[in-house]
Amino acid sequence: MGDYYRSPYESPTFENDVRDLFLELAPLYENLHAYVRRKLKQYYGADKFPSTGHIPAHILGNMWAQDWTNIYDLVAPYPEKRTVDITKALINKNYTITRMYKVGEDFFTSIGLYKMPPLFWEKSMFVKPVDREVDCQPSSWEFMNRRDYR
Repeated sequence: MGDYYRSPYESPTFENDVRDLFLELAPLYENLHAYVRRKLKQYYGADKFPSTGHIPAHILGNMWAQDWTNIYDLVAPYPEKRTVDITKALINKNYTITRMYKVGEDFFTSIGLYKMPPLFWEKSMFVKPVDREVDCQPSSWEFMNRRDYR
């Protein structure tokens, strides 16, 4: 099965294809970075930003700079406009957290991928417990046992 999934990448021009894709997407990322940096400089002051052009990771919300929700209100492109919140619509249609995961699974199985194994459904924490603190830092682990993909 792995050979099948990798086959689109086994092309004599793969390295050039990836480079071309990077070159095509780079301007989008550069513009996004410049926009966010400008908004943050306006808020925090230009003296907080190095001349190297990077955004200090700790300003973005956490040590890994992977979650920008803490700065959304500072960088939202149209702050006077309300964001779309579909929570009520999902509740009205009787969606639950588990149902949303099942809909996602249905999509992936519709394109030929496998269903999640039973251990995923049995051992995953879909809702944060109210009785204790948990740290669910996303990470990837060894999936070779083909039983547990949490």
